Amino acid sequence: ELIDVIYEGVDYTFRVIKDETSLKNIRERYKLPQKVILFIGTLSPRKNPNGLIEAIAELKKRGLQDLCLVMVGPKGWRAEETLRLISKRNLEDCVRYLGYVPYEDMPFIYNISSLLVYPSLYEGFGLPPLEAMACGVPVIASNVSSKPEVLEDSALLVNPYDPYEIADSI
Repeated sequence: ELIDVIYEGVDYTFRVIKDETSLKNIRERYKLPQKVILFIGTLSPRKNPNGLIEAIAELKKRGLQDLCLVMVGPKGWRAEETLRLISKRNLEDCVRYLGYVPYEDMPFIYNISSLLVYPSLYEGFGLPPLEAMACGVPVIASNVSSKPEVLEDSALLVNPYDPYEIADSI
């Protein structure tokens, strides 16, 4: 009873952007398609990019051909394994790894996205779901670690160990 939890918030730059010219410019600069499923995080096992790639492969098998997964973030431990998985699953046409994107471009990247998928296996807090929601973007996040407490009913929570559940949620 002596402790009050004060959650993090997001910078005011993360908001719904209605300037179509700026959004179009970002889309062209990064060569992004109309339908973007966004992943933000270091390419490392803790962030579960491989589980998301497997979910995208499942969606392609189901016939969803017009989706594109855009991955933003630095390479981390075992990143090359993730990049090889994209090739192994023949997803080069629908998975784009952008790497680092400047902070000032991120609100625009969120705004042109249809969805953020945040399938982390472990997360201390994780700001991307809150940033996405501030930009008006729906969120699918893992139902483990801090995500259920932070997101509660604001996001669709899924089992990050089940690529089929992630695919169904997308």
